[in-house]
Amino acid sequence: MIVSRFLWLFVTRSMGLWALLVIADPSASAQATTCGSWASVTGWKGEYRLTGSGSLDYGGGASATVNYSSSATMHLKRPGPQPCPSSALYWGEQIEASNATGSASYQLTVPCGSEPGNSVESWSASQVGPTSSADLLVNPTQGSIVFYPLLDSGPLTLSVVGCGSSSSTTLPMVSFTPVGQSEIPPINLPAQPLKTVSATSIQFSAVDGQSGITVNWTLSFTFTPDCDVPDGELTTWSGWYTTLGEWEQTLESAGKEISYAGLTVTEVDAGGGVDTCHFKGSAYDPFDKVTGSSWQVDDSNNWGTDDIGWGALLVAYYRLKDSAPCGFTLHQQMQIACWDGSKNNYGPVNTLQGLIGTSTITSERAGHSRTRSTQ
Repeated sequence: MIVSRFLWLFVTRSMGLWALLVIADPSASAQATTCGSWASVTGWKGEYRLTGSGSLDYGGGASATVNYSSSATMHLKRPGPQPCPSSALYWGEQIEASNATGSASYQLTVPCGSEPGNSVESWSASQVGPTSSADLLVNPTQGSIVFYPLLDSGPLTLSVVGCGSSSSTTLPMVSFTPVGQSEIPPINLPAQPLKTVSATSIQFSAVDGQSGITVNWTLSFTFTPDCDVPDGELTTWSGWYTTLGEWEQTLESAGKEISYAGLTVTEVDAGGGVDTCHFKGSAYDPFDKVTGSSWQVDDSNNWGTDDIGWGALLVAYYRLKDSAPCGFTLHQQMQIACWDGSKNNYGPVNTLQGLIGTSTITSERAGHSRTRSTQ
């Protein structure tokens, strides 16, 4: 009778595995806020470990214990550009068996009545099954992040020994994970993805779908985020700061609404710079490469200003030395630093020019140019 009860639990559990997709609360969409930098995360590389144990005293000398352990490494991927505003951002993956380990054991002890000894019904599983997966959800509205591992076994063995007899049978798979993802509590959402997002020893209790026992679980995970790389940027004129032209940039990715807020862009010299103002004996070094400046992207995907041109003292100096008309031509490659620390080139190499005329100055960036008169 007890064995039949557990067989039913096994079957219903295996039938419900695919029903664990989390559906966002419809009421939450009305409260949706901007996703900030979380929408720029394309994936998460990381690992987790989940353990659980519990016991139950049925009375009359009957008792049961259950133990679970699972762990995996994975690369959770975004199914497509994240809609924003949104109350739920999602990344997930089917976990390869080679990247995961899991074990489960269950033992039921029942008195044999008038016969001496006990009857021990036990099952065990350690082979990771093909339906294992993991999901990570960020809820910007509630300020929470939840990780849901779902690691399944292959077939498991049930054995009954004692009271003068023994037998065994093969049963369907079990899950090394709590029943229902709603059982796993969220953690507070950091202000931005940072280099890693982790949680150590999240503890909670959940009724086990295989045995009906309340299991005490401990979950730990660490993830490092990837990010989108922009296709390029739109350069717009901001104005003059004395003799320097100021340019503002907006990061763009064709057909995607992606936030790069909080990420850092840096200019890298692409080589081949020329300074025609410099001469032998000049008081200033030649200006033939970019300075390597960095800027943080704001909530509107803008960064700047990128100041292109000559300082007022240099303009006056080279005019005094009869070098003008002259100028520099530099080549600038832009890079974006992802949350995991990796640096990625984006967009074409930009040509930068700062020209000193006898009565004008010119600032040029990426094909855009402004000229003004100077005394």
